[in-house]
Amino acid sequence: MFGKFNRNQGNKTSFAIALTLLLALSTMIAIVPAVTAHTPSINVPTYAFVNCNPNPTGVGQTITINMWLDKVPPTANVQFGDRWQNFTITITKPDGTTQTLGPYHSDDIGASYTTWTPTAVGTYTLVFNFPGQIIAGANPPINNAATVGDYYLPSTSAPLKLVVQSQSIPAWPLTPLPSASNNYWQRPVYAMNSNWQPIVGDWLMSGYDYTGNFADPYTLAPTSAHIAWAYPMAYGGVAGGNHADWNYYTGLAYETKFGTGVIMDGNLIFTIPMNDVPGLGGTVSLNLRTGQQNWIDSNMTSISFGQDIDYSSPNQYGVTSYLWASALGMMNAYDPFSGQWCYSIANLTSGTTTMDDNGNIITYTLSVNAAHAWLACWNSTQDIMHYMDPTVTPMGNAWEWRPRTTTVMDWKYGLMWNVTVTPYTQTVPGSAALSYQSIKRIASGVIYASTIGSWSIPNDYMIDIGYSMTTGQQLWEANRTGPIDWNTLQGSPAGNGVYTMFHPETMTWDGYSLTTGNHLWGPTTPYPQAFGVYSWQARIADGLLIAADYGGYVHAFNLTTGSSVWNFYGGDSGVETVYGAWPFNSPMGVADGMVFATVGHAYNPPLFKGAQVFAINETTGKKVWSELGFYVYNGMAIADGDLILYNNYDGQLYCYGATQSGTTVGVQNNVVSLGSTSLIAGTVTDQGPGKTGIGVPAAGTPAISDASMSDWMAYLYMQQPKPTNATGVTVHLTAFDPNNNTEDLGYATSDASGTFALPFVAPVTGLYRITASFAGTNSYFASSAETTLYVTAAPAAVPAATAAPTAVPTQAPTTNAPTVAPTATVAATPSPVVIPPTSAAPTATYLAIGAVIIIALAAAAALIIRRRK
Repeated sequence: MFGKFNRNQGNKTSFAIALTLLLALSTMIAIVPAVTAHTPSINVPTYAFVNCNPNPTGVGQTITINMWLDKVPPTANVQFGDRWQNFTITITKPDGTTQTLGPYHSDDIGASYTTWTPTAVGTYTLVFNFPGQIIAGANPPINNAATVGDYYLPSTSAPLKLVVQSQSIPAWPLTPLPSASNNYWQRPVYAMNSNWQPIVGDWLMSGYDYTGNFADPYTLAPTSAHIAWAYPMAYGGVAGGNHADWNYYTGLAYETKFGTGVIMDGNLIFTIPMNDVPGLGGTVSLNLRTGQQNWIDSNMTSISFGQDIDYSSPNQYGVTSYLWASALGMMNAYDPFSGQWCYSIANLTSGTTTMDDNGNIITYTLSVNAAHAWLACWNSTQDIMHYMDPTVTPMGNAWEWRPRTTTVMDWKYGLMWNVTVTPYTQTVPGSAALSYQSIKRIASGVIYASTIGSWSIPNDYMIDIGYSMTTGQQLWEANRTGPIDWNTLQGSPAGNGVYTMFHPETMTWDGYSLTTGNHLWGPTTPYPQAFGVYSWQARIADGLLIAADYGGYVHAFNLTTGSSVWNFYGGDSGVETVYGAWPFNSPMGVADGMVFATVGHAYNPPLFKGAQVFAINETTGKKVWSELGFYVYNGMAIADGDLILYNNYDGQLYCYGATQSGTTVGVQNNVVSLGSTSLIAGTVTDQGPGKTGIGVPAAGTPAISDASMSDWMAYLYMQQPKPTNATGVTVHLTAFDPNNNTEDLGYATSDASGTFALPFVAPVTGLYRITASFAGTNSYFASSAETTLYVTAAPAAVPAATAAPTAVPTQAPTTNAPTVAPTATVAATPSPVVIPPTSAAPTATYLAIGAVIIIALAAAAALIIRRRK
């Protein structure tokens, strides 16, 4: 909004290089004497410099070209004042042709950068040119106003040789992105891991925000119903005693227990109730991953939002964070890391607050009554910078962000502009003329205001007006006087160039252009269930209008055409609710491609059973997961893969998200002989920080599959029956054998106790290292464990007794005729045959031969008997 680099811009590495260069210059710039203007104006010489990196570089490899002057634009003061204009770069290629890049403008310290890609091997020449400039005093307020009118002379840099070779210069290797299914991660994220930006983002706005509040697009959200931890906030659940059919007061509808909460740098900061008074218990900060308390301040009874301000000056770069609270006409800034008070802004004029891309707090105030009609814009950074001016505060220095030089500041110094607007007067029969309009939404560079919503003006009078967020200039007006709905704008968001209106009587939506006020689409197809008349939760995200209703539906409409994209139905509620369906009410959020919609509504005790939170795929409208919980009117917060919700069923704050897992593995007998079967067994367990509702820590309970997670979490944390069909997770077993070969042993699935087992027969002797690897799921981060197995040689086989060779008799022995086996089922044992020895052969040899003959005769007798039958 004010010319600062947008975080969505492309080459983050190039930008970092440029900032490093500018920081290196800051010391030199700080000692440049301030230019003192004369009458007439003076001419000031400049010196131009250019550099590029990498140099040498490779064909097709993008380089960063940095250009700067030795002089700072004298009126520049962070985002205010003049900037050097019309910088150009002339590139002479190896074939003699030239290419001009630009024009570019400088930042507040007189530097700029661009990127360029060479296409051929050879030596290039780069020259930076500054055409000269008269200081105009643009973009006030300004610094060194006396220099306005001075002329800063043209300058040209010395030629820079760029060598382009066939091979590219390697970049520093990037640290792979983590996810819920591999390496555990937590805040702070190491600054070298700049490529992690797509998954790291804060949740700065708390409570309700109909302008389209959804999570920072640079964040993750939970993809399973797994609960990381629970934090008790108030008495909850069944009261018991004489009130057995009643539950403790949940705070419905205007005394919510968890109404305000932000997530900053991996810490959840929120107000806690005292009895039934929201926030009176103070403010607490918890580590988002562990649920452990960082600090608590009983005197900080409200918070409004978090701020990450990206303040750029010659002496300072980087984000500074604040926690803001408004009370008694003041805005109070706190350090979110410690909870300590920093400074305050007094004489506050209320309005509608948003933030620009740099984190500056912008408040718009529209005041219309019989005496006046005006629209004003206030900027927090401008206000604070007034007190960093050395002419205002002796220790002031706008090149360093030091708000604490003055601890209480006046709101008026942040007023950027104040313009008169049309009052839109309406004459009401029997009374004086009335003027009324108010800001409804702020989005897409437009302040959308309307006369609708006043209790003193009839609802058949409606004028919509659009104002510029930059100047306050009126852009358009649209007279929508006519049959106006009784609740047209409640829950109707704006964004992506569109503002929307819900019409309860017809249960339809219409879309209007924020740029022109023209009608774009609608009415949409009416909601299918009569209770859809109550539709007070809607968000705009990723080109969709997403709205929930009491009839049990979440709807998605194309924001460009108004056509239906999908409709999600939460299911029939049977006799539990008067709606026949699960009524979707606050809160609702969108993050990481999912819509989080919650069930709940005002009630007559006891609370109806079966209320849930649903995670819905934003693209398909299909359920990703759901979990029990009565959520109504309380807020939600989403960041770093975790979702925070207050559960009215038990008075606890729940954190949904993945946690660490623990894997163990062992061998039942770790020394076996070759050919023997070994049983490899182990466990996979949840290692989350939560304290369950069954009297044990979550750490050490079985790791359960995502498909079984909802029922398992209800058992662990919500005193529901233990599921009998819960399934475990899959473990991959591999072995590193004595010959340095890797052997894939296969996969095993743990059971509901967390135990897995797999038999293994080692093919060779020696020492094995066996690894059990759990790859992680949407509920758990990965883990692994290792064990050993030693395989010995197989034992030598025990040889059979060997008879000595029998001497061949010289004369056939005399034998007795064998006894014929009786004709019985079992043959009688015949008498042994005695063979007189004719040599020194052992008697045992003859006995063995006799036994063989007996067995043969018995077998023959049995065969004869079977044949006769």
